[in-house]
Amino acid sequence: MTQTRAGKPLPQLRVSAALWRRGDRVLLAQRPEGKHLAGTWELPGGKQRLGERAHHALARECREELGVDVEVGPEWARVEHRYEDFRLVMRIYQVRSDAEPQSAEGQALVWADADQVQSLPMPPADEALQKRLARELTETPAPLWEQAISPAVGV
Repeated sequence: MTQTRAGKPLPQLRVSAALWRRGDRVLLAQRPEGKHLAGTWELPGGKQRLGERAHHALARECREELGVDVEVGPEWARVEHRYEDFRLVMRIYQVRSDAEPQSAEGQALVWADADQVQSLPMPPADEALQKRLARELTETPAPLWEQAISPAVGV
């Protein structure tokens, strides 16, 4: 069933995000002032362009926003969330790179541990992932490319 607002279908926003781990930490970016949900923390990434594959969008966004080339690996999770004026469909991929990310668009970056992941404010769509991510940061991970996808659907 298509979700509607005032009898019209909600626009759908497709986003690709990076789960970039280094040991027991994960890279998070803070949404800058002037953007929707400014001040919240999220996995870095961005919007998919029309006709662009999700993993290609993520590689492009990492170059644009973080100034690094990453190897995009398996999908870690999918999230669908309905905001008031749009429906978000987010695919999260595991990535790796030896390069050090730099903030190319003015957003703050942090390598967050499990406690920070649980305590930092995140957008509503990411709340379903916070507990899973914090738990996985405290466990010895399976080899990066062998972790399974787990859908997380929000309303």
